[in-house]
Amino acid sequence: MTPPTSAQAIGRFGPYELDVRSGVLRKFGIRVKLGEQPLRILTLLTEYPGELVTREELRIRLWSHDTFVDFDHSLNSAVQRLRETLSDTADKARWIETVPRRGYRFVGVVEWSSQNGSALAKVSVIPSTDEAVEHPLPELPAPSVPRSRFFGWRWLAAVVVLLLAAAAIIKIVQGNRALPSAAPIRSLAVLPLKNLSGDRFQEYFADGMTDELITELARIHGLRVVSRTSAVAASRSQNSLPQIADALKVDAIVEGSVLRSGNKIRITAQLIDVRSDKHLWAQSFEGQANDILSLQDTVADEIAAQTRVALTAADRTRLSSPRSIRPEAYDDYLRGLYFIDRREGERAAQYFRSALDLEPTDAPAWSGLAQALITEAATGRAHADDVMPSAIRAAKRAIELDS
Repeated sequence: MTPPTSAQAIGRFGPYELDVRSGVLRKFGIRVKLGEQPLRILTLLTEYPGELVTREELRIRLWSHDTFVDFDHSLNSAVQRLRETLSDTADKARWIETVPRRGYRFVGVVEWSSQNGSALAKVSVIPSTDEAVEHPLPELPAPSVPRSRFFGWRWLAAVVVLLLAAAAIIKIVQGNRALPSAAPIRSLAVLPLKNLSGDRFQEYFADGMTDELITELARIHGLRVVSRTSAVAASRSQNSLPQIADALKVDAIVEGSVLRSGNKIRITAQLIDVRSDKHLWAQSFEGQANDILSLQDTVADEIAAQTRVALTAADRTRLSSPRSIRPEAYDDYLRGLYFIDRREGERAAQYFRSALDLEPTDAPAWSGLAQALITEAATGRAHADDVMPSAIRAAKRAIELDS
């Protein structure tokens, strides 16, 4: 029979429904946004409800050995985001229980069923193999324990409690000797994402992804993000990353690549703390072109989590609520950004107008059109009196749609 985590399984706990096949979590039937790693952690924990899943098991199962250098922080962040999504807390765990320094345990009741609604058999896993073995779970009589052995265990438990209490007292006394945690990243620069498609005509797409990532990160309170113009200029030098970071006065650098093949998109990014020249995080994200905005927000969300900057409620809402736009309109929007960077205002304006024909209420496209018209005037390809009234109207429309 099929184990609970097969492609056909759906797990239900409380108001939540986890569809393992599609990787979707719903609450009261409404899809809940959850990052890739938190979703994989939830899937693994619900596969073994009530059982301890160690941190080492999570590292082996969910992270490759060369992906996360700061594994502890990455895991803690992923579990914290999972708890926030499930409205759970560590001190009063309803779903995810923390076993200090060891791992996590799913403490809720999970009901697994197939796609057609039929119940699946309970599954236990023999630790020495990777195969799931199905068997009924009969009621067993409580084993009899010799009285002398019972009191022996009570004595041992008392000793353990005393030792733990002594350790806690020592920790309090020596509290100030603990090593400080890594300082939060307050500023960063996003270097231009590399185009790995092998097609130079896709450069606009990689440049657009860079612009959008910078825009999303720059909207986070408490995080200073260098403008794309400055980042591009610095990246074209022959300087090392620490030298680039020093010139830009930032704590960290984001670099990566974009691969677009047909309707599939892969974004790879890594975060480098230049203060210690340490790779903090690296990950690849894959999605469909029609879901590119959610993909971008996921990347920005992951990077924001790694910076350790405290996100406000508005930041979290914005990152979890990407704007809606047709793929064709978004493609025209990215092309418009590409030609603005090349000071070709007239061509940029054509693409922004094309995007607005498809999505008349897309604020970024109105903003882009205003910038394109100003670029025409700034480069002398149009008279200011001819284009500035239209540029002002476009800018005001952008602000009306999104302050």
